[in-house]
Amino acid sequence: MSLARRRGARYRAAAALAVLVATGGAGLPGLGTHEARVAVDGNAQPWAAVVRVQVPGISRCTGFLIGPQTAVTAAHCLYGRRLGHFVPPSSVHVLLGYANGDFAQHAVASSFQVGDDYAPSSPPGQGTDVAVVTLEKRVGGPGDILALADGPAPRGARLMAGGFSQDRAERLQADVSCTALGYRPGPSGPMLVHDCAGTKGTSGGPVLVQAPGEVWRVAGVQVAGNVDDAGGVAVPAAAIRSLLVQP
Repeated sequence: MSLARRRGARYRAAAALAVLVATGGAGLPGLGTHEARVAVDGNAQPWAAVVRVQVPGISRCTGFLIGPQTAVTAAHCLYGRRLGHFVPPSSVHVLLGYANGDFAQHAVASSFQVGDDYAPSSPPGQGTDVAVVTLEKRVGGPGDILALADGPAPRGARLMAGGFSQDRAERLQADVSCTALGYRPGPSGPMLVHDCAGTKGTSGGPVLVQAPGEVWRVAGVQVAGNVDDAGGVAVPAAAIRSLLVQP
């Protein structure tokens, strides 16, 4: 049995527990009545940069690499509500190339940073709900890195969004043809509104916009789905930049 498979088996039980903790028997927001998600190749760009982020017993979310030792996810994925505080970095596991319990590479966080204005008591989607995670080691290669968009996604721009949805947690799924609906005010700045299908588990995943030359860049970080319709809101990429320049 390969090292990845041994590690995958070790994390399956933790992942199942995390799903039960995260769902709490609630419905699945962000999907709507039409199934828009499709399976995508986690080894092909831009999806090769998407990672699974797990905190055993606390959460199972999505994230993405913006550097060989830097990942991004949603801040609420790293906060233990029952604990009343953020989890220690050593409990944050980042799995690259995850599918059906196996993964290509694994790294533990050495630290992470969230915005000073993020309020853990607020519901997801109500603030700068983003975390920049520094990993204990380098992972991936040049094709496993996503660049940030240069500016806001224009209203009507074509988007893609993907992650490890709660109801399809073992495979990377994405809505590959969705749209930017504009921006709405938030307590810490504007939030990107979109109609990309995705539900619990995709928090922290990338919302991608196509740049010139057919290159996909990160327009935002998925943080919440609509209650009874497809789509949701994302923290704009500018919030990631703000964390990267903080000391």
